[in-house]
Amino acid sequence: MAEGIVEQLKSTLICPICSHVLDDARVLKGGHMFCFMCIKRDYERLLLNKGNCPVCGEVYFLKQRDTQYLSKAVIVNDMLDQLKCAVDQCAFCQSGDGLMVCLKCKLNMCKYCSKRTVSFCGHQTVTMAYLNTDPLLREILQRSKSKQTCPSHSDEDVSCFSQNCKRVMCNACFKEAHRHHDVMVLHEAVARIKNRHIPQMLEKKEKELEKYIQKIQDLKTRRL
Repeated sequence: MAEGIVEQLKSTLICPICSHVLDDARVLKGGHMFCFMCIKRDYERLLLNKGNCPVCGEVYFLKQRDTQYLSKAVIVNDMLDQLKCAVDQCAFCQSGDGLMVCLKCKLNMCKYCSKRTVSFCGHQTVTMAYLNTDPLLREILQRSKSKQTCPSHSDEDVSCFSQNCKRVMCNACFKEAHRHHDVMVLHEAVARIKNRHIPQMLEKKEKELEKYIQKIQDLKTRRL
């Protein structure tokens, strides 16, 4: 299953210092990677003009003792951004990858639906990659996600799903323009959609994540 492959990929991206998935990965000369804050603290505690790799002990130097000069593991950070989005699907079309998130209605959406939603509803969307770089914004969004605001009525929570126009809505939307649609309670619609789309979605994600795993393994081999 895709979740298993996600976990397998995560296990190859563990920081040797904190034992968590790498966060803002930095790579030393010997090829070992660490979270930026982990290697920053390790370097600064020595109070020397050099550092030693916590894994192999190889000496490294930083210009002006500035940890911002620690080399970024660009490929790995890109994979981590993709990994964080890997199992999110667009809440509107149910087929695109949820690479964007609306700060108003807290829904994941693809780029196409994001443009359409902003045009009609005036919502503010950001990429998941950007959200992952802003801990405060991410925390606020996660805390508020327990209730999802209707894209058309900011003072109403979504409560149902129209089978006709394939969109989530609140009771006000239903009364205004969707009375004659085939409408389902939201949690029932989610269950039905998941049962219909999950097998195809997982197959697609499995193939994508297998490619990422192979890239990580190739990168590690080149570093040896």
